[in-house]
Amino acid sequence: MADGRSCPLSEWRIRFTPLANDFFEGGDWGLRAADLRWTADLNCGDRGSISTSCARGFWTKVVVLQQAECSSRAREKRDIHVAQSSDKWLSILIPVYNVLPYLRECVVPIINQIDGDGVEIILLDDASTDGSFQLCEEICREYDGRIGLLRHPENRGLSAARNTMVEAATGEYVWFVDSDDEIFPGAIKSLRGILDNCSPDIVMCDYRKMGKDYASFSGKSGVFQDDREILVRGIFESRRMHTWSKISRRELWSDDLRFPIGRCFEDAATTPWLFLKASSFYYAAEPWVVYRVRSDSITGIVSRTRGKFDDKKNDDLAFALMGFSKSLTNKISNIDDDTLYAVSNFCGKEFTKISYRLLSARLFRDDWNIISSKIARYRDMMDDCSPMTFSCLTREHLRRRNVGRWVILKLCLFAAASRTLRGRSENRT
Repeated sequence: MADGRSCPLSEWRIRFTPLANDFFEGGDWGLRAADLRWTADLNCGDRGSISTSCARGFWTKVVVLQQAECSSRAREKRDIHVAQSSDKWLSILIPVYNVLPYLRECVVPIINQIDGDGVEIILLDDASTDGSFQLCEEICREYDGRIGLLRHPENRGLSAARNTMVEAATGEYVWFVDSDDEIFPGAIKSLRGILDNCSPDIVMCDYRKMGKDYASFSGKSGVFQDDREILVRGIFESRRMHTWSKISRRELWSDDLRFPIGRCFEDAATTPWLFLKASSFYYAAEPWVVYRVRSDSITGIVSRTRGKFDDKKNDDLAFALMGFSKSLTNKISNIDDDTLYAVSNFCGKEFTKISYRLLSARLFRDDWNIISSKIARYRDMMDDCSPMTFSCLTREHLRRRNVGRWVILKLCLFAAASRTLRGRSENRT
């Protein structure tokens, strides 16, 4: 090799497809990036070659991944190799899709917080159409060798982007950061202090939204805890399922835990199962994330679109916790009543929110029988997710003197049953 320099992201196995007409064709190489060193030409055999200038542009500054999947054999080799040699304590994973106005504000402050080589930043462009990928390349050139850049050739959604990045990550911990949000100065230093002191499986932080600070967890802060049930109860009581306020050990993201591809509300479909895998946690009750409110976000569209009801998105929400009740009872024995109530209340409230959105959008527009049958469908779906049946939950609301919750849930359950009652009345006549 000419001068012995190696790619800064030295342990990744890459699968190449053409990036541009002047790039090269390739397949599942199963090579370490460190194996690509400086020569006049990097010989790719019958697949072509990369000139030194091309190698400089794409290897010393970014790693470009256009095909998300490696072969299972190459992935196994990569995982073994990473486990043996990685010295990164944190991987910050940033999915990118059409966030051109916000991207630099997200990435640059994170880079400025990193001291030393223990943190890797990985960007993944999910086939943006607004120039976000070109900005990613520009930022990577500005901060030579400090950022890894991956790319999907086609838009596959947030879940697929996160799954690809977590498979590429080498850090002991992973932090998913949305590319339109910001990380407060000093957040990474605070995180490192917690991990050095007590090394929990999960670290949670608060966030700032429109100038106001919000708690992401309901429970004690500033202390190491090793009670899984308290962790699960606290997240359901707070109702803050978002992944970007949780930093977790990478080893928790085993093959049986991935974000659901093609579905919305992927955080609610993932975070509870992640917490069931954790044995310890630490809650830092201080804002580390600035959450940006965007009207075109998934939650914004679902909650603020008047006169419309998106069946697909609301179905995804209703399905998010499917099977969790069983997983909960299998993982935690002798579950406390407060924990069962917290999970059940979460399910019940999401059911009432869906019912409200449906009634707001379709009442006096659609036949009542159609509306009532849809509400009944969501009732059945979410009742199956709840540790308590909704009828038991209404009684528990009264016992705990949560009259407002009791009234709202009762009204939605009545709306779901009114079609049946009406049908019986018509049959009697």
